[in-house]
Amino acid sequence: MQRNIFQCKITKNIKMFSHDSLIMEPRQGELPHIQLKNDRPLVVLLSWLNAKPKHTKKFVDLYMNKGFDVLNVETFMWHLLWPIRGSQVTASNILEFIHENKRFQPILVHGLSSGTYVWSEVLVKVAADIQKYEKTINRVKGQIFDSPPSAPPEFQKAFAKALFVKIPFLSYLFENSLTFYLFICNKIVTKHLKRAYEAAHNPPVKIPSLMFISKDDLIAPFQLNMNMFHCWKKNGLAAFVKCWDKSRHIGHYHYHQEEYMNQLNLFLEFIGLNNLAKPNRIKSKI
Repeated sequence: MQRNIFQCKITKNIKMFSHDSLIMEPRQGELPHIQLKNDRPLVVLLSWLNAKPKHTKKFVDLYMNKGFDVLNVETFMWHLLWPIRGSQVTASNILEFIHENKRFQPILVHGLSSGTYVWSEVLVKVAADIQKYEKTINRVKGQIFDSPPSAPPEFQKAFAKALFVKIPFLSYLFENSLTFYLFICNKIVTKHLKRAYEAAHNPPVKIPSLMFISKDDLIAPFQLNMNMFHCWKKNGLAAFVKCWDKSRHIGHYHYHQEEYMNQLNLFLEFIGLNNLAKPNRIKSKI
């Protein structure tokens, strides 16, 4: 059976998808509050750079068919290149939303490529005021990093190679231009990227974590991500990794769907979120 689903905008780049019509309570100068009588499981789905809704639809459908509501967060290039006005504002909005809407629990986070960086900015804000946000972040029962990119200086080299695989000159030009920008904007851009990357390695609370990566992904370098995985383990996190020899950046679900879903289901079972009451099969109209 197929039915329409409820969707509404929380901010310009954050949208809510639900099984049911939700009652939104507007608040002057603040994010809207959603009136709920009972707890509802929520996925915070952080899309990759410039992903269109039709591209992330498969992930929205995946989680809605598992019984979750979905908070979908879009990310654009300027969010990363001007974090104090972009990614950090988005991170504040995510944190405020889940902090104020306490009925959304348990929470699962699924970051796709640059979406993992935006979530790391949330972790930075939690660490800065752990007393205020400890109960909020403890509602997050698991986090998934799918193709997480590296931080400067590795970031610009990998990004340039991936964008211009067959044009070395353009790759060189782009890498050096981005490196120069990050150098002159160290205090307002680069230091924030690095601080968020460090927060991903050392989160303020021990959230069970799953990583999807491949050995041939230029944007999400294998060894650097394995370093983060080992850092998770060293810090006492329950951490898991699924790695392919060959795949595509943020294409693991498309090219290895059966293996991807098997690992995802094992992780959801481990954190106790694999037996939710499932609604009639839903296909979102995005």
